[in-house]
Amino acid sequence: VLKMLDDDDRPARDRPWAAFVAEELEHAPASMSPAGVKRLRITFDALTELCNPPTVGRVTHGLLETFVTRRLAKPCVPSTVRGELGYIDAALRREKERGDIKSAPKMPKGRVPKRTMRLLTPAEIGRVFEHCRDDRMRAFVWLSLTLGARREETTSIQWDDVSLADKMVRVFQSKTQT
Repeated sequence: VLKMLDDDDRPARDRPWAAFVAEELEHAPASMSPAGVKRLRITFDALTELCNPPTVGRVTHGLLETFVTRRLAKPCVPSTVRGELGYIDAALRREKERGDIKSAPKMPKGRVPKRTMRLLTPAEIGRVFEHCRDDRMRAFVWLSLTLGARREETTSIQWDDVSLADKMVRVFQSKTQT
């Protein structure tokens, strides 16, 4: 008795990871900028270095969680890791559409922490001041550090914003909220 295989019964082709990466980079979506293709290559290199999946089918939710943990242990900001997960997700979805894997793994969304602010230590502040060229630069750095202001906020301060009697400086928020 012959049975026709429908799409769900068809065995998925589990390609070697290196072949998958090479094909993805060769046929990067036409809508990607050169910088996007470079970021995709960096992402694949990082996943290969940190987790070394032998085949595409071995890229699982657990492996991606391991990737996130190991990637954040290196000097890498969380927003970069979230972006890399987006690239991996898109590539694995394309692989699923081609029928080469049965399903794309669930991405560990929400598990990549937001960046936390770290304050400079007094020793680090001292090193910053050592590299200031002159008193004007030291004043700029001191004001930025004291107020927690961005460069644009600090450079936009006018004398009308300073009250020496009250020991206050008004800073206007320059970054738009989204």
